[in-house]
Amino acid sequence: MCRQSLVDSTISTEQNHVENSGSKLPSTSDEVSQISKAHQTLEKGTLYVCLSVVILVTGAAVTFPLLQGRRDDLGCDSFCYGSMTSTRSALTLIGTAVIGRLSDKNNTILARTLGSLGLGSGASGRRGCLHLGIAASLVGLGISVSMNSLRGLWLSMIPSALLQHNFDICKSLLSEYHNDIEQLEKQNEEHIGEDTDDEKRDNSEKSNSSRSGSVGKLGMSAGISFMIGPMIASLTTPTFFQAAYFAIFCTIASWLVILQIPLPAQKIISESNKHNDTQKKQTEFTLMNLLKLKTYKSRAAMFLLVIRLNMALAFHIFNTVWPASL
Repeated sequence: MCRQSLVDSTISTEQNHVENSGSKLPSTSDEVSQISKAHQTLEKGTLYVCLSVVILVTGAAVTFPLLQGRRDDLGCDSFCYGSMTSTRSALTLIGTAVIGRLSDKNNTILARTLGSLGLGSGASGRRGCLHLGIAASLVGLGISVSMNSLRGLWLSMIPSALLQHNFDICKSLLSEYHNDIEQLEKQNEEHIGEDTDDEKRDNSEKSNSSRSGSVGKLGMSAGISFMIGPMIASLTTPTFFQAAYFAIFCTIASWLVILQIPLPAQKIISESNKHNDTQKKQTEFTLMNLLKLKTYKSRAAMFLLVIRLNMALAFHIFNTVWPASL
């Protein structure tokens, strides 16, 4: 009887301990391993994505100080430059929509061919569009080197304006890395039990902070490149063709780095896409969804949009006119 009472007391104590601890079960080693692997993928992916952007933008930025002299040599006046700027903007708008759709899908021909080149197996729309952007940059630079004419100046602008959107695709890749981590942590929370409101708030703040930090690193990489490129051009004073060959070398080096970028977890992405197809159609960026937004109808939003529009309009008008006045 004494032994039975002791056993009952021990069982009751353990049950009370479980109830006081919020009925949470310990995480399995497999779940912890998956979360740790997802964090390692995020760190490695952020490193290679930022490095690829630094090399690519630095090569392009070396040619920036020499473009005005080349336009003057080829007889491109303010009307020519303004037309090129407008055409580039229109092509960029079209290319953003097309590349954005292609990068979201992993079952296209682009994803199964170019998207399968690189670290890790499997088709990837993101990686395929990154390779396509590198190819567009190389084609544009090749036209610039081979055609020293006004027609070549126009033709060299088209591929990069239409297909080179690697910076935006890199941001999407970083977002998918964070989505993988959040998905795994959510599954872990469902396994161990409910979290308190304070714990959920802390986890949400940490996730948002980490996501903002990754995008900030990418933006900082591009900003540093815009400083390094013109500095190299001012110190070495190359000709435009020398700068173009250097840009070709940097573009190829950026492509080699892209081959090392790890892919997000394909299983998590595919499952998420299966369950959220309807939600994606409602939240994807289209013109009709933009017109349905209520944000732009508020006075504060309209005020900011008008200021932004006027600033951009004034900048591009001045940027078109001032080269001809020098």
